[in-house]
Amino acid sequence: MNKLTLSQAFEGFLLDKQASGRSLHTISSYRNSISKALTFFDSDPVVQSMRRQDWIRFFAWLQDEHVSVPGGVAPRPPCYLSPKSVANIHTDLSAFYTWATSPGVELVGDHILRTIDRPLIETFSKTEIAALLKACDDGRAVNLSGEHRARSMRHRDRAIIHVLLSTGVRASELCDMRVKDGPECQEHPRRRQGQGTRQQAAHRVLRTYSFHGDLALPLAVHERAQT
Repeated sequence: MNKLTLSQAFEGFLLDKQASGRSLHTISSYRNSISKALTFFDSDPVVQSMRRQDWIRFFAWLQDEHVSVPGGVAPRPPCYLSPKSVANIHTDLSAFYTWATSPGVELVGDHILRTIDRPLIETFSKTEIAALLKACDDGRAVNLSGEHRARSMRHRDRAIIHVLLSTGVRASELCDMRVKDGPECQEHPRRRQGQGTRQQAAHRVLRTYSFHGDLALPLAVHERAQT
């Protein structure tokens, strides 16, 4: 069994996943999780020497001490990671151990991450979901004449909420989805990148909606108002 440092093992994992055709979103998520692990394990230990207690200390640090600077255009103050973000990192590192214990690789003998529970994520209640969907219909737009009319984006907004809640797709993956034409012309919304099963589920949800507006735009971009 070859002795590799954690950073070397991570690099082998990323190369393998890139070669197997993982999406840019997935590789980016892996890199983000790996960077946090290497920040904590700054001595770059030999991966075979790592024990369950090492990873428990890492996840405790993530939840209680690590402060992240949110990305995006709008400036936001540093903050602690949400349980969902920590769970995503757990999933990414679990994928690393699945690879490291797989036949032909076998860098380590045990899948340590399977012995460590993912953080619990508080989900929306049925009442909260109903309120979100109702808000899509309750909003009203005002035209130049001062007349109130139904929002042109209400169908899109309901679809976005259903996709996010029903599939677990990332917001960035949702924003990259494309719908070339109306549902009568295109069975599946297009996507640029993304993980297969989640996007397939998203497509099934989206096909239940009749969209309005400029459907060549990204799904999450403002639609052209109907006249």
